[in-house]
Amino acid sequence: MLKNCALPKFLGLMSLAMSMTLISCDSDDVNPSASKDSQEEDASSSSVKKSSTSKAKSSSSVAKSSSSKKTSSASTAKSSDSGKQKASSSSAKDKSGNSSSATAKSATSSSASTAKSSASVKSSSSVAKPASSNTAASSSAKAVSSSAAVSSSSVAMSSANQVFEGIGTCIPAKAVAEIGEDVTWKFVRNNVVAAAKLLTATFSWTFEGGSPSYAVVTNAAGVSQTAKYAKSGDYGASLKLVIDDVSYAIPCSPVHINGAPITGCKCSTENATVDFTATPDVAWTVTGCSTGEGLSLAYEWDGSSGTSTFTQTFAAASDGYAPKLKVSNSDNSVVDVECPAVKVTEGPEFVIDEPQGTGAIKLPAGTSIVHLNVAAFANSVFCQVNRNDVPTGVLNGTVGVVGSLNRSALKGNDYISTRVDGNLVSGTVLEFTLDSPATCGVY
Repeated sequence: MLKNCALPKFLGLMSLAMSMTLISCDSDDVNPSASKDSQEEDASSSSVKKSSTSKAKSSSSVAKSSSSKKTSSASTAKSSDSGKQKASSSSAKDKSGNSSSATAKSATSSSASTAKSSASVKSSSSVAKPASSNTAASSSAKAVSSSAAVSSSSVAMSSANQVFEGIGTCIPAKAVAEIGEDVTWKFVRNNVVAAAKLLTATFSWTFEGGSPSYAVVTNAAGVSQTAKYAKSGDYGASLKLVIDDVSYAIPCSPVHINGAPITGCKCSTENATVDFTATPDVAWTVTGCSTGEGLSLAYEWDGSSGTSTFTQTFAAASDGYAPKLKVSNSDNSVVDVECPAVKVTEGPEFVIDEPQGTGAIKLPAGTSIVHLNVAAFANSVFCQVNRNDVPTGVLNGTVGVVGSLNRSALKGNDYISTRVDGNLVSGTVLEFTLDSPATCGVY
């Protein structure tokens, strides 16, 4: 009876043991599978993280998209961590005797979460890019608009402040004036501006060292203004002319204000006409200048400093040459002194080859140089006017030897004879100065 009961118990124990063995084997088969799924989830999570980081670096100019990707990546990382925790929990449950199907379910849930997170990254990226593009376009448009506004403002300012030139000049009425004398400054327009525009123009004058020092006139009367100067020296002026809200800067020539006066200067030369082949050097001399006590005098001939005497050497004929002379003193005074012109010829202008009437030649009015190829008896010459040329029959003039300051008068009726100071031998050169044409010769 006992033996019959023991057998079923033994078979029951055997069955329980086999069942336990099967459960143990099933547990070992489930755990490797769960671990493998977990590794794949980890790899997927790492890939998503790297993708997010790469996109964030390459799209640094689009801040919103990068931020969205980083948020999605963080979501993916959390999902991955959740998957890991669930897998670990499932493994623990398996070890404690729970079924392997729960682990598989957890792994499937983790994979789904990872897929959703990845989809979220892609969705965020696709949405962020157009938004960034629109933002960039909007910013670019604003920048262009701002740039255009600044450029337009700059042009407006430039137009308002620009000063133009070239519509005329400004000059003093005379280049040299005296202390206390009114100096008139004038604006001389050119064809750029119509005369009618000056009726409403504004003239702003500034007078350096003058009284008044400035003047503003808003009509055509501003074309000229006057000023006085209390000290000698060189002074300038400036003019700003406004026409139709446009400003023009007008340059002005300076004025010279004399100090102590210079008086009595006289410039002279020995010959009015010379033959440069015989007399190439011609001299001029200034005499009689006086000025204030203690002041010195200086001379300028043809723009170069010199003394009271100036010499010019000729190598060609000239109808008339006169040097330009300026005399100045140490008180800033300057005067222009006029010098007589000299006619320069190449060779004798006129020649007398025979005495008496046979050798007589017709000379024009003015100064003539006559070369004698014959000696004159008693150093005497004669001139006769033609009443067709001079109906009154009156002749006035002088005659002398070139190189000598002595002159003999030719004055009287239609026929005049005179003795010349000098020895009139062949080769002598005479200078005749006549107020009318005449026929002249030697005895």
